[in-house]
Amino acid sequence: MITFKDVFSSDILSKYIFVLLNVCLNSCAIRTLVYLLINDKGKRVTRQEVYTFIHEQGKKLHKSISPHTLRHSFATHLLENGADLRVVQELLGHSNVSTTQLYTHISKKRLKEVYFAING
Repeated sequence: MITFKDVFSSDILSKYIFVLLNVCLNSCAIRTLVYLLINDKGKRVTRQEVYTFIHEQGKKLHKSISPHTLRHSFATHLLENGADLRVVQELLGHSNVSTTQLYTHISKKRLKEVYFAING
């Protein structure tokens, strides 16, 4: 059995998703619910377990990290590396593009910080 901690401790995530999707796609009628992540007891991973796990990993780095921090970083990195704003909007599930545009202001701010740190 692959547990929640196993998924984040190696590159097993892509293999796990691949196998999971193949099982789902090859089954004509899925009668049971399949969860992407399960805990040590074989039950689905709860929102709180994800939060706790991410928060604990942040403590090891002496940082305050939450799932929202990862979501925010994900969006910012996509935009900083040239992703289309509408694509990021879709990935984040924002109904209004103005919500996603907040990430572009943060990216510009960070760009200015880096620029002035280098150029004085």
